[in-house]
Amino acid sequence: MDLRLDDAELAQLFQRLDVSEEWTLGFFVALVTGPEPIEAEVWLPYVAGSDKFGDDATAEANLGTLAKLFQAVSFQIRHDVGDVTPEPDDERAVKEYCRGFVRGAKLHKRWLADEMGVATLRIMNALAGDADEPSDPEWKSSITDRVGALFAHFHPKPKPVTVEKRIGRNDPCPCGSGKKYKKCCGKNEA
Repeated sequence: MDLRLDDAELAQLFQRLDVSEEWTLGFFVALVTGPEPIEAEVWLPYVAGSDKFGDDATAEANLGTLAKLFQAVSFQIRHDVGDVTPEPDDERAVKEYCRGFVRGAKLHKRWLADEMGVATLRIMNALAGDADEPSDPEWKSSITDRVGALFAHFHPKPKPVTVEKRIGRNDPCPCGSGKKYKKCCGKNEA
């Protein structure tokens, strides 16, 4: 699948939607970051609503663009999370992004039972302006780091498997005796 999106595709898509590009980006980032996969049938109504895409040809094109955007976010968060987070000085973008992020995060059941997940959600909720507590000015500049850390928390890289080199029968014995392994420590192995 070609993940490149052009401005015309995105403009056509967001003309039909009730949510902004920033909200959708935050929503998709939360879906990808969370601890378990969320099926498109679950999240699509939050983005597309009902029958937002028009006729069949337009609907198919817009759904394709939406799928490409989701896949692009999924790819990019693994490679450069800064490309899928808002600029901290763009107040409107940060607010919309965080609103989408919070909505997407709430679709994850395990997220709400995770200490780091809840802490991040509290901060994003405050940045979205939907919390009783005011947001700390430093939080806006830490969105990229927080999202990256949360993704790493929920999706840890597998530890490399190390295989110890097997001692051959004719190799020198590792005990340091100078004898062949088969004549020393390996004498009793069958």
